[in-house]
Amino acid sequence: MILKKVDLNEFEIHKIYYFEQIPKAQNSNFDYATDIFDYYQTALKENSQNFVAIAIEKGEMIGCALFRFYNEENKFFVLNVNTKKPFQHTPKKVATNVVKFGLKEVFKMHDKVFLWVDKENVIAQKLYKKLGFETIDYYYPKNLDFLKGQEQHTLIMELGKDKFENVLNSETIAFFF
Repeated sequence: MILKKVDLNEFEIHKIYYFEQIPKAQNSNFDYATDIFDYYQTALKENSQNFVAIAIEKGEMIGCALFRFYNEENKFFVLNVNTKKPFQHTPKKVATNVVKFGLKEVFKMHDKVFLWVDKENVIAQKLYKKLGFETIDYYYPKNLDFLKGQEQHTLIMELGKDKFENVLNSETIAFFF
């Protein structure tokens, strides 16, 4: 059951809660496809608040992001934003719109959202900063399942509901959605 759908002329974004709704046949054109989709399946089963926002164009998934609530920290995170290779860095702004869609949904339930981003991933940091995220800390995770034990230097970023609403009302990002 798809609970929410937004049509952006060229593609649609869906909010889904059940892994079976993700179009699996198209995973191969995503970075880390198998690991990420296994991770999505686990996350969707563990908490009813978790969801995946997916962008679909002509029946094909072109972008996705996981929005995951961690009970032990009482925090919502944006995780694993992926765009199909032909749609990366294009004027369609697939990643931007998938993340914005998910943030709007999260902010209906929570006042803050967090994310981790590799300090070397300057393109992702630029997207998150445009959306209003600010770096609040650095850390070095070693045991996260999707990192497979590798050390990674990571920024922790945070976005509050009020700041996001201000960004949406500004000219910087309003034309994307």
